[in-house]
Amino acid sequence: MTRNEDIFIPLKVRVAKAQKQRADLFISIHADAFTSEAARGSSVFALSTKGATSTAAKYLAETQNAADLIGGVGKSGDRYLDHTMFDMVQSLTITDSLKFGHEVLTRLGRVNKLHKSSVDQAGFAVLKAPDIPSILVETAFFYTE
Repeated sequence: MTRNEDIFIPLKVRVAKAQKQRADLFISIHADAFTSEAARGSSVFALSTKGATSTAAKYLAETQNAADLIGGVGKSGDRYLDHTMFDMVQSLTITDSLKFGHEVLTRLGRVNKLHKSSVDQAGFAVLKAPDIPSILVETAFFYTE
């Protein structure tokens, strides 16, 4: 859990907390809002491949001199090798996220209407840990005027 009270924690801080705790899985749980009372259902998201590519570039730029490990892969000093290794780790993480997301979506479908029968993919900030399978779950809608 990233918090135990109703306070805002910046999105990147949530991911950093999961990484600091060496989390095996990251699940961001939300209740969606919409201006129509007709909106119903649940959905699950994983990181998109397009988002992963831009995240990889940004992450590598921000951590050029970092000594941290990325999913067990250390910085080699060769930016091309590091980029390739990062992409491999992130691709595997996205694959695991999609598998887990599908299982969660299937189970949600037993108790609630679904927006789609497949896991959506998007570039949500909370899904961008390169080494932690991550999903975002929209549990249901609530009406806002």
